[in-house]
Amino acid sequence: MVKKRQHSYKIATGLILLWLAAAALSTPATELLEGNSYTWGIRTPARLALEPGQIITEAVLTIHNVEAVRNDDPRPPCPTDKIHIYLLDNPRYGFWRLETLSSDSDPFTSLGNALTAKYENGNLICRLNKPDDRDSWASRIFGEQLPLKLADGTDSPMYPTLLEFIDYAATGVSAGFGIHLGTLRYRYENITLTLTVQSYEGDRSAETIVFQVVHTLEVAAVNGSVEITPDLTTYIDGATVTLEAMPHRGYLFNGWTGCIQRSDNPITIVMDGNKSTTARFR
Repeated sequence: MVKKRQHSYKIATGLILLWLAAAALSTPATELLEGNSYTWGIRTPARLALEPGQIITEAVLTIHNVEAVRNDDPRPPCPTDKIHIYLLDNPRYGFWRLETLSSDSDPFTSLGNALTAKYENGNLICRLNKPDDRDSWASRIFGEQLPLKLADGTDSPMYPTLLEFIDYAATGVSAGFGIHLGTLRYRYENITLTLTVQSYEGDRSAETIVFQVVHTLEVAAVNGSVEITPDLTTYIDGATVTLEAMPHRGYLFNGWTGCIQRSDNPITIVMDGNKSTTARFR
């Protein structure tokens, strides 16, 4: 872990500059703009923390239903040629578009940990247990892979980039990704990170944890209405939304129920997942 910390210190300055360069507003939820760069920091280390005897055996990043936006060619090129993805140390929470100083400049190349992407059935997929990076701290310590015997008797190889991701998760440092676009703009449906958590001791069953970039918000009201600001179909991970309950004549606001259990009005919520709530009036 000493080598890992040294590696993190070397790139800390570069990441701080990236954080300071982040735009004040996130990019629209369904587009990745040509020549731009993005970071996605996963929220709440507690959701990534592993219980004793558990380990992440697979981590898959997927850009769903991605397609190039271009009018001159009905056959869009494979996005692996134009979309470059990296594993990052402790990026800023949420999905952010960076202020781009140069359209041909990739701010992540000096940070290492480039991931190999495959285009499968319209989705761009990165499997962290299939890395390209041979210069990570885990590669230098463990080599190509580290075999691990799981509690169910099966073997799970620990590849270097997956080990590095596990280190971020287990130490409470937020994990995340950098995405850099080439000369084309792309539309997408969502970006997800799917983790498979298994036990190497004890009898816990396997668990799947899914994080996503695009979230939905469902709001209902009984005997009143709710003003939503901004009122969008979907929200980027990390976006803030204000809800203000407005009672009908003769009624008083009586609190929020559902995934939001609060009594103040208005309220500001952070979109770190799909949310559903109801404003109650009496």
